[in-house]
Amino acid sequence: SFGLFLFFVSDIPQEISNFYQGLNQPINVPARYELYLLGDFNSKLGRTSSLEIQETNISEHVGRYAVGTRNSNGEHMLNFLIQHDLFAANTAFPHKSRHITTWRGEVKDWSRRGHYTIPVFTQIDYIVCRKRSKGILQDARSFAGASLRSDHKFVMARLDLGNPHKAFRYKTAKKTYDISNLTCNKETQKLYQQTLNRNVDNLELSGTVGPQGKLHKLLETVRKTADGVVGAKRPQQASGHWNDSLLTNLVEKRK
Repeated sequence: SFGLFLFFVSDIPQEISNFYQGLNQPINVPARYELYLLGDFNSKLGRTSSLEIQETNISEHVGRYAVGTRNSNGEHMLNFLIQHDLFAANTAFPHKSRHITTWRGEVKDWSRRGHYTIPVFTQIDYIVCRKRSKGILQDARSFAGASLRSDHKFVMARLDLGNPHKAFRYKTAKKTYDISNLTCNKETQKLYQQTLNRNVDNLELSGTVGPQGKLHKLLETVRKTADGVVGAKRPQQASGHWNDSLLTNLVEKRK
């Protein structure tokens, strides 16, 4: 495994970009190694909405139990997670709020006279792993009450290293379409074009989250049109299989 401890406190856009660009080289490790980034990212990934989960692939990178509202640093971090197929581990498990938040601050209470402050709790420290490693994650949470002079909490993750095969699951076969039916059949071409134009014209994009959500919805429309008009490509039968027509004919002749 390969681990990297981080500490980042800047809010300046150029320094944020430099920080994540500087991470590209250290995390460029062979895929056979596990990768973990731990530290203060000074970023709020924020709670994901049901609309985001339905229309984007954000659930592959951020769990359902992040807290707060995403800020500009959080947008940079989210783009970094998506770019490198990473996952914020301590956003994936349901816990009490005090075991999800990682930092404690104070803001002035303007509703009262005097030096009164209100404690503020948020989540800016993360344990980041490869997206594929979600299979070996058993738990991730913060721990309060440590006798340390710090406004940050401990963050800890528990892994199931006894079953590493869970991190290398077999990929599902990609669906392929009968392109020959589309390229050689004029009627299929005309029907596909008409159906696709009609489905795109009727596509509802109002309320869609950002350009990525709109693109996801458009691609889903293209896939559904291809399913209905073009159809899936039949898997090729291996030559010499027991029900191969040529082999069957030879057996019949021999009888």
